[in-house]
Amino acid sequence: MLNRKDLVVKAIQAAGIVRKNLKIDAVSTIDPVDVAEKLGCTVFFQDIDALEGMYSKEPRPVIVMGSHRPNGRKNFTCAHELGHHYFNHGTKVDQLVNTEEQSKSAEEFLVDCFAGFLLMPKRAILNAISKRNFDISNITAIELYILASAFGVGYGTMLNHLTYSLNMISKVKFNELKKYSPKDIKRNIGVETSSDIVMVDSNWLGRPIDLQIGDIIACPKNYEVEDSLLKIYENAASNIYSFYEAINAGYSRIHDNKEWAANIRIARKEYSGLAKYRFLTDED
Repeated sequence: MLNRKDLVVKAIQAAGIVRKNLKIDAVSTIDPVDVAEKLGCTVFFQDIDALEGMYSKEPRPVIVMGSHRPNGRKNFTCAHELGHHYFNHGTKVDQLVNTEEQSKSAEEFLVDCFAGFLLMPKRAILNAISKRNFDISNITAIELYILASAFGVGYGTMLNHLTYSLNMISKVKFNELKKYSPKDIKRNIGVETSSDIVMVDSNWLGRPIDLQIGDIIACPKNYEVEDSLLKIYENAASNIYSFYEAINAGYSRIHDNKEWAANIRIARKEYSGLAKYRFLTDED
């Protein structure tokens, strides 16, 4: 039986192997749905309130995720279920329960670590922090939210990973940052909304900006989107950021009027069905 330290090492090695085999460099962020599909898993979203995620090995590898979860939670869940696939764990069903870390089985602990290091490898984190000139010892809640957006995970997930998996944030700083909720951070950047906000800058690297209808991009004032799938979000008060709300499914781009641009993919709200079709319109 492997101890927790051995399981962490095993997870780090496995996450590195997956990235290497798929020719994903060490600093790029990833979409775990794209990765899962490249590794032979069919990925579905289902309208099941109590479902976090599920992996089924037979008759073919399938990952199913609840469609009502926030985008960051869906991404981590997909990477978690992909861990079950990689480690050949068989069928697993994860429901919406709060499980204490100490009570998790070795398998669940292993795939949680795998998900964290697949989505947020240390070199990628260090690169993202350096490019943005963040001071990790004095990182603010908004800066942490920017990092979480860049890696496609939730604020709390990023905070836990930096603290417990990478030992880059002290327990004192952890307790300070834990006091903030995403709602507090949205309010601090000038928006009162229950929608997901993705904070985008010119250091965005690797994956498209994934939204669902109703989600909002926060970006510097000089950034522009290229078509009518997003509109200016009027209910905001900020001298620093512009806000664009996703109003239709499909594909778009955002640019800074210089050299940087990124692709945008917009999914239907709480989409159910094959993941690869989530960015198509109802007419498509």
